[in-house]
Amino acid sequence: MCISVYSGRMPSLFPDFFTYQQLAPLFIRLVLAVIFLGNGYLNFSKNRKFWVQFMGATEMISGGLLLAGFLTQLAAIWILVITTISLIKIKREKNSWADYEYNLLVIASAIALLFLGPGIFSIDLPL
Repeated sequence: MCISVYSGRMPSLFPDFFTYQQLAPLFIRLVLAVIFLGNGYLNFSKNRKFWVQFMGATEMISGGLLLAGFLTQLAAIWILVITTISLIKIKREKNSWADYEYNLLVIASAIALLFLGPGIFSIDLPL
């Protein structure tokens, strides 16, 4: 298989999948939405400290925005902030590798949404 640098096409094992490239951000967006809606609900309803309730409310708002695909990049930035704060807190408290992995995956997903946009089936998608 000879791939030319000037062909204008990316080398891929499954080039037909590029037809559906707007589905990838959709899946990332929906998974992050479910994660942050769930975490936000738990933080908001179970803990009575103001700061935890505030973070829970912002997690739920960010998850709702992602679910609808509305202001996706703003929600992704806020998720980056929330998750970075959580990562710093984990580093100081318990030093668990599984918690690091989870937060790094959420950060990578939020960065992907920041650069890729919301994907298909969103309010932000330009027609």
